[in-house]
Amino acid sequence: MQQTSFAAETKEHFRYIRLKLIKNMKKILGIFALSFALVSCGSGSSNSESTVDSTAVQVDSLAVTANDSTTAQIPTEEAPAEPVEQVK
Repeated sequence: MQQTSFAAETKEHFRYIRLKLIKNMKKILGIFALSFALVSCGSGSSNSESTVDSTAVQVDSLAVTANDSTTAQIPTEEAPAEPVEQVK
């Protein structure tokens, strides 16, 4: 039976762990690259939205101007023609 030293076993063990770590990192990097490619390509459907400015104001053609009912409108034709007396 061949006996190996502790240092040789430790060196072999670290080599195995290092290779396993590199292999796992390659898998993770591949998964990220694949997911990035899928996200950047999208679903393949074309987007047919029109590019309209969302801040633009649309004018309503059926809008009616409101009259203020709290002010009295005095027609000029019915106004008294004689001057008003001033109180002293």
